[in-house]
Amino acid sequence: MSEQKSGGKPLLRSLCGRKETPILLFTLAVYLFFCLIAPNFRGVTNFMIIVQQIAINGIVALGMTIVIMIGGMDLSVGAILSLCGVCGGMLDNAGLPIVLTVALTLCIGVAAGAVNGLLITRLDIPDIIVTLATMNIFRGLAVIMTGAKWVTDFSPGFKALGSTAGGFLCFPVVVYLLLILCFAFMLNRMNFGRKLYALGGNPHAASLMGLDCKRLRCRVYMINGFLLAIAGLMFASMMNSIQAATAATGLQFQTMSAALIGGANIFGGAGSVLGTVIGSFLMGSIKNGLVQIHASEYWLDFFTGAIILLALIVNLVQSARGGRKRHGKD
Repeated sequence: MSEQKSGGKPLLRSLCGRKETPILLFTLAVYLFFCLIAPNFRGVTNFMIIVQQIAINGIVALGMTIVIMIGGMDLSVGAILSLCGVCGGMLDNAGLPIVLTVALTLCIGVAAGAVNGLLITRLDIPDIIVTLATMNIFRGLAVIMTGAKWVTDFSPGFKALGSTAGGFLCFPVVVYLLLILCFAFMLNRMNFGRKLYALGGNPHAASLMGLDCKRLRCRVYMINGFLLAIAGLMFASMMNSIQAATAATGLQFQTMSAALIGGANIFGGAGSVLGTVIGSFLMGSIKNGLVQIHASEYWLDFFTGAIILLALIVNLVQSARGGRKRHGKD
């Protein structure tokens, strides 16, 4: 009997020791808070709506996580999503088969990510500077292509990409869940994932170990572009229209919040899929809850900024503790 009792302690200790546990508890507290003050918030139906709403941002947040993991930053995610959504919609309007439309759009996303990666690695320009520039270039290109007009009137096949029919098993949610599993496997079981942690943790040491850091960094931005193309297609499809100048503005900060509050370290070397998923759900719950209580949409900007600041403070504290520990060992 005593052995059975003590057997639960390692499990409890393991759960409490996970770095995702604090943010999970905070997310549950926020969710319960909105359940208490907004009657329409609680229930399976609204939970399903939140999951559907975070699918697109969640996909983008996965890409943002691996970018931050390697010590990078991407301010162009909203612009690339807009460009891919516009291109996908225009290809569909041109009458191309849906399979070809999706394939070409994915290639455009990968190419946009490659542009970011090559500029960063080949010219040795800081990530934040490159992506700040390409943010304007990609969105400007999308606006020029459309003449600042809405792209709409999609085919049934294209509309299916963002359809929420099916509840928890709708296409965007299923794709999101599959990508979560793929990224979790990649980061925890594959050599590629270990290389990302090594690159973000200590680029100089990773280079001495024989890693091609520039090529690896470029590949990360290409994967990010691939995810943004998926999200762009779903965004245009779900809204049944897209406007290049306004689509996904501010997306970089929302997804950055999800990744950082989920445990990604702004200095690189840390991050997890589970943490990012929880962070995405937290952001989605706050947005949905504010709508339910009829609060101003500007409160979402306030909470987004507050969460980013909180995450950065946590990153700084953890880095300082890590530095003290290493110094103590030395």
